[in-house]
Amino acid sequence: MADPTPPQHDPVAFEEKTDDNYAEQFAASCAAPVPMRKGYLLKGVCPRCRGNMEFPVVDTVFRSTVTPDVTVAQNASDDVPMLCRCPLPHERRPGDEEGCGAFWNIQLTDDPAS
Repeated sequence: MADPTPPQHDPVAFEEKTDDNYAEQFAASCAAPVPMRKGYLLKGVCPRCRGNMEFPVVDTVFRSTVTPDVTVAQNASDDVPMLCRCPLPHERRPGDEEGCGAFWNIQLTDDPAS
């Protein structure tokens, strides 16, 4: 289980950036997923700025604008694209953005040993 005491936030300047270790670092900080109405909420620490963040994962579609004659490719992966959503300030962050700009993919499984 993740340490409930978050590390100190690092107010790095906003930059769209990823690293091979971001997924592993985020997963290590994650608490158990919190069920929501149409999915669940992941709570953890951004691997770049170390800010506390929450990331909603919607796994139930409740409305679609896809017309019946259009086919949609199924995602062959269980990877979930994530990005920093910490609410703390970051220099040079555009007004319509959240977080520090870090992004990564995590793979969700039902097996806690994975």
